[in-house]
Amino acid sequence: MSSGSEEPLTREGEHVAPGFKAPAYHCPWCGVLASQNWIQLTYDMPTTYVKSEHWANRCRNCHNESVWLSTGPGSDGGPTRLMAHPAVGGGPRPHVDMPDDVRADYEEARSIVARSPRGACALLRLATQKLVDDLESGSDKLNDKIGKLVAHGLPAMVQQALDSLRVVGNESVHPGQLDLRDDVETATALFGLLNLVVEDCITRPKQVQEFYGQLPPSKLQGIAERDASED
Repeated sequence: MSSGSEEPLTREGEHVAPGFKAPAYHCPWCGVLASQNWIQLTYDMPTTYVKSEHWANRCRNCHNESVWLSTGPGSDGGPTRLMAHPAVGGGPRPHVDMPDDVRADYEEARSIVARSPRGACALLRLATQKLVDDLESGSDKLNDKIGKLVAHGLPAMVQQALDSLRVVGNESVHPGQLDLRDDVETATALFGLLNLVVEDCITRPKQVQEFYGQLPPSKLQGIAERDASED
């Protein structure tokens, strides 16, 4: 990927969703923030080429192509174009440690976010419910389970991420103060929040436990005796 001025300025870890004629975004094929080469598609007529309203772009990192189709006039009178191939509308890839049942809803949300931000938000709320169910057993409502996780020491940042997913997801199903019909940015931000929860609640504890388990048995025994003496 080149480092020219055509690329957007982003912060570390920030996801740039695919956008029509955007000079660079996170490629849905390879996941890399890469520059894109754009070309307007044409019809091959007997004596000439006729430009269509459809476009294609090639990722400069993996060289795979995406196709954008015109879906009719937009609010500004110009044509609206959506990515038709691959069938992913945007949003960062799911965290590698995301549970499979959560990942299924997450991927479905990614596939429709450009066409239906409200639908994506609703699916992410469902994914959040499943993730919290994995973290906190029982039949309580999502709000109550988040409260229990907070009582068990859940960091405030993770609590805020979960409540954001919960509230915005509810608004997508029962419209209230938030109008999410065309709010792709809000829907896209929720993907990052869910990945954040997975990182904090699943990945980091697993990494600590794996490293701790590699300590010499004598050291682990000493730590256990120390903690037992403090009870």
